[in-house]
Amino acid sequence: MNKFLHTSIIAISLMTSTLLASNTLATVNGVPITNENINNYLEKTNNLEGDIASLESKKSQLLNFLIEKEILSKKAKEEGIENSDIYKKELEILKKDLLVRSWIIKMRADIEVSDREIEKFYSENKKRYGKPESVKVRHILLKEEKKASELLAKLSTLKGSELEENFIKLAKEHSIGPSSSNGGDLGWFSKGKMVPNFEETSFNLKVHEITKKPLKTTFGYHIIYKEGAKPAQITPLSEVKESIIKELKNRKFSTNFDKIKKELKEKATIKYFK
Repeated sequence: MNKFLHTSIIAISLMTSTLLASNTLATVNGVPITNENINNYLEKTNNLEGDIASLESKKSQLLNFLIEKEILSKKAKEEGIENSDIYKKELEILKKDLLVRSWIIKMRADIEVSDREIEKFYSENKKRYGKPESVKVRHILLKEEKKASELLAKLSTLKGSELEENFIKLAKEHSIGPSSSNGGDLGWFSKGKMVPNFEETSFNLKVHEITKKPLKTTFGYHIIYKEGAKPAQITPLSEVKESIIKELKNRKFSTNFDKIKKELKEKATIKYFK
């Protein structure tokens, strides 16, 4: 058995799972494996962070692991491992681990954070929650300046929704950039994200305005349409409150836990042997 499998089996052995048929992803010899099993494991191993794609990949891998774990545990029972000295010794270690883990979970749950503490932290760390000025643009990327000028001439007489609709249409038909399928949409970006002259032009344009002439970069010739702009702003407290609570709880727990460990060590009779 490889090290990862051994470690993971020990970790999952600590879990208590609610088996709900409505969320069953697979069954192994009639035993259901559910979304709850997977989500509980990810949460307990702090693997709930990350984008959707990576999370789904983890879930897919874990489902296969849980299937193998069910098969292996059944085989171990059949061979009487539960009555072996090795199992009993490992179980005692796990009991201590589970005892400490449960105590830590309870301590974390008991920590309270007041609104005043949250507001104070937010006020003192506003720079952290700042959003820089940003713009949203579309572009049509072409290899030849002549072709870019021809398309620009078609767009230059249009305004409003007609300009935007035709820009999207021409981007889909002619742009050689990867964003062509989305009508040249590059989404929102702040300063420092694009090549200098493309960025400068994008920020200097007015909303719903296009470039007066093709812009040359190392990628080719661009026609840029500015779709929107947002000024620099601070993320509202309501949007970051939960993350602040989590951070403050972690800080309090760390301080309290270190203090408790120190006090317990001072009271305990500890002898070291060479």
